[in-house]
Amino acid sequence: MRRAVISDVHGNLHALKAVLDSVDRYSPDQIVSLGDTVGYGAHPSECIALVRQRCGIVLAGNHDWGVCGRQSLVWFNPYAREAALWTREKLDPTEIQWLDSLPLAHRDGELLFVHASPLEPENWEYIDSLMSAERALESVDARIVFIGHSHCAEIYRVNEQMLVNVGSVGQPRDGDPRARWCLVDDKTMRPELIAVDYDIRGAMEAIHAAGLPEMLAERLEAGW
Repeated sequence: MRRAVISDVHGNLHALKAVLDSVDRYSPDQIVSLGDTVGYGAHPSECIALVRQRCGIVLAGNHDWGVCGRQSLVWFNPYAREAALWTREKLDPTEIQWLDSLPLAHRDGELLFVHASPLEPENWEYIDSLMSAERALESVDARIVFIGHSHCAEIYRVNEQMLVNVGSVGQPRDGDPRARWCLVDDKTMRPELIAVDYDIRGAMEAIHAAGLPEMLAERLEAGW
């Protein structure tokens, strides 16, 4: 099976559409979303609808939990908190219920999918070093663990295991503003990180029009 893995759409419809167009050129058997469909961006409902339509597996992220009320917003920075509260007001009860119903992890054979870390996924730990990756991989026997959360696309290899951060569709933070996703084939077990150009200016203008914090627009262009 060939799978496309996406994460951290964050309400950025312009980026999501571009990524799905890129995914379609590879004709995968399944699309997996690692969570944070909403938060930050100006099109939460549209992104929820598209993710529900296109993704066979959808997980919960901390922003999804924050918007639906399962995660306290006290831990969010002021920009994230404002965006979460704005998003909560924009969604209807069925969309909120859907966010609340999402699982934290999904296991399929030697592949494990989770938003943040396989080690206590509900604590939303950031994996941003080889040391933290080793610690996370010690907690599971999966051959490849796919994560998002930090918005930085990278691959850590520890003995026979890999931890793959697929990066962010809607808000990259590694200095490259392009949207990211990952392709993996169950036979070769070789993940490929793919970057996609999209209409960043359009996404920024949508944030401005929504009255969301200016910083949320500026960071899209900077990729941080």
